[in-house]
Amino acid sequence: MASLKEKYKLEVCVDSYESLLRAREAGADRIELCASLKEGGLTPSYGLLKLASKLDDIPIYVMIRPRAGDFLYSEAEYETMLEDIKIVKKLGFPGIVTGILQADGKIDMERMQDLLRLASPLDASFHRAFDNSLCFAEALEDLVRLGIRRVLTSGGEKTALAGLGNISSWQKRFGRAITIMPGSGITGENIRQICEKSRCSEFHLSAKSLLDSKMDYSGKRNPEDLPIPQERIWSNDIEEIKQVKMILEEYARLSDELDELKD
Repeated sequence: MASLKEKYKLEVCVDSYESLLRAREAGADRIELCASLKEGGLTPSYGLLKLASKLDDIPIYVMIRPRAGDFLYSEAEYETMLEDIKIVKKLGFPGIVTGILQADGKIDMERMQDLLRLASPLDASFHRAFDNSLCFAEALEDLVRLGIRRVLTSGGEKTALAGLGNISSWQKRFGRAITIMPGSGITGENIRQICEKSRCSEFHLSAKSLLDSKMDYSGKRNPEDLPIPQERIWSNDIEEIKQVKMILEEYARLSDELDELKD
């Protein structure tokens, strides 16, 4: 019988060293390390990579995404991705998270093959570029051929809950060949439903929250007049992470008890 830790895994996406430490403390099984959660996650800075590489008690997968926006990259952007992978390998991380599409929305097989060859033996996850692909079934077949370990997906919809029907279908059809990992909008309120209906074993969340700036001009300067807007800071809701982790563990125990009754 699989242990609870093996049965369900929770990946948490973070964009700072502070959030990484807090997510680890909250019970994350794996970290997706990036920059700029506001932009959906970009390649993290070298300084953040250096600090994160010193942690050896939790798997950390590094986002390889050179800019926000679509997933059709110029040659210069692609060369940047290759250089970033070299750095990630040198620092000793176990995996990367990335994705490249062609202009027609299909997986860019040639570039992905070269990228994975360079990254080997690191694990590779394909991020939500998949949800922007032209044909989901064809894209999954391509990812399996590439040897991608897992694909992060919201089922081709805005959130994993909205795309739950597709996720469940893909898990049933492709789940033995590639890990289907639901993500986007997962919370403590919907994780039971997503877990039960999808039959997936890995789940992804960022539990994004917004923090007010701590800048204080003591009335000497109006924050609304600043040339660079004093926007709220994106962070991770640690209590939300703890709640989702707790529910997954409870669901795993319940599943084990039901299995024992059937036996």
